Amino acid sequence: MTIFNFSTFVDSENLCTENFTSVDIVTCFESNIKNIVYINELTSCSYVRLNTTQYQVVVDHKVVPPNVAITIDFKVTKIKITENRDLIMVDVDKNENLDVCVALLDRKLKQEQDTGRRADHCKDTLCMVENILTLLCFLISMVCLLLTLLTYCMFPVLRTKAGVNNMFLSLSLLLAQVSLMISAYTSALSIPCKLIGIMTHFLWLWNFSWNFICSFNMVRVFTASRGINNQRNMTHGTWKWLSCSFILPVLVVSAVIIFNHFTSQGREFGYGNEQCYLDSPLLIGLTVATPLFVITLINVSFFLVAVYKIYSVRRLQSDFLPSTAQDFSMTIYIKLSTVTGMFWIVAVLAEFSDNKIFGFIALVLNGFQGLSIFLAFVCNKRVVTLYSSLWRRLQA
Repeated sequence: MTIFNFSTFVDSENLCTENFTSVDIVTCFESNIKNIVYINELTSCSYVRLNTTQYQVVVDHKVVPPNVAITIDFKVTKIKITENRDLIMVDVDKNENLDVCVALLDRKLKQEQDTGRRADHCKDTLCMVENILTLLCFLISMVCLLLTLLTYCMFPVLRTKAGVNNMFLSLSLLLAQVSLMISAYTSALSIPCKLIGIMTHFLWLWNFSWNFICSFNMVRVFTASRGINNQRNMTHGTWKWLSCSFILPVLVVSAVIIFNHFTSQGREFGYGNEQCYLDSPLLIGLTVATPLFVITLINVSFFLVAVYKIYSVRRLQSDFLPSTAQDFSMTIYIKLSTVTGMFWIVAVLAEFSDNKIFGFIALVLNGFQGLSIFLAFVCNKRVVTLYSSLWRRLQA
C-alpha cells in the first residue's frame, strides 16, 4: 500500500509551506491522499503520515485515565491535539509514525488561522479604541447594575411587581455581560470554553426573555381595567414569570446542542470550537439575532401601545395637569424604553448599515444598558429619600 509521507509534502517545492496555515490542507493534499486508514473502531478516514521528528506525545499519568497531548510541528505553525474526540482520529503505527486524519488537520489549521486573525485584528487604532470603549462601557454598566440590585434588596418598599421584574432584568443583564467578558478573554478551545459559550448564550437569551416580560407587564398595566396587588398574587406571579423566563433559553440552547450532537455524530455541541461562544455565524443568526429581532419587534409594539395610552390620558387631563406634566411623561417614556430593550434597535441598524460611527453609537448605547436602568429606576427623589432615612437611622 502506498502511503503519503508528510515529509514529502513539506520538502516539495510545488506545495504550500510558506503560507501553510492560510491554505486548506485538503487542497494541498488532494493529489496525494488516496488511501483510507482504519484508525480504530470509531473512525476511518483519509490520512497523512508524520515521522517522529514532526510530532511529540506527552502523557500525564497522574490522572486516570491519563491525559494525552500530541503536538504536531509544521515549522511555520504548531497544533496541539488533546481532546478525546480528536485523539480517536490519530494512530501511531509500529514504526512510531503518526497517522492523522486529514479532516482533523484541516480543522485544527483553520482554528490556528482564525486565532491568528483575531490576534491581528485589533492592531489598528480604531479597533483598539473600540475594544477599550467596550470594556469601559461594560464595567460602568455592571457597577450600575450591582448598585441597582443592591438598592432593591435594601428597600422592600421598592420590590413591587414592577420592581421585582426590574431586579430580574438587571440580574440577567449583569450575568450576561459578565459571561460575555469572560468568553471574550478566554482563548483556550477546551471544555471550559464550551461551557462558557453555552452559559453566555443562555444568559443573553434569558435577558431577552426578561425584556419581553417587563414589556408585557408594562403594557398590561396601562391597558388593564383594574389591578391585583395583594402579596399572595404578587409572589405567585413572580414565580410564574421566573419559570417562563427560562423557556426560551432552555429550548434554544438545547436545540443547538442536540442538533450539533447528532449532525456531527457526537463530536460537536455547537459551542467552543471557533470561540467561546456559538461556532458559526449561522448559529448566531438563527439562535441569537432571530429571537432578539422578534422580541424587540414585539417590545416596540408594546412600547407604542403604552405611549399611546399615556398620551390619551394626558390629553384628556391636559386642563388639570401642571406645567411639569410633559416632562414627567418624557421621564416615563425613557423608563419604558429601558425595559423594552429599545437600544437593540440601534445595534441591529448599525449591523446592517456597516457604518463605523453608527456602530460606535450602538456600542455605547448597548454597553450602557446597565447605566440607563440605574438612571431610570434608582436615580430619583424617592430612592434618595430612602437612602437619607437609612443614613439618619445608622447615625442615630
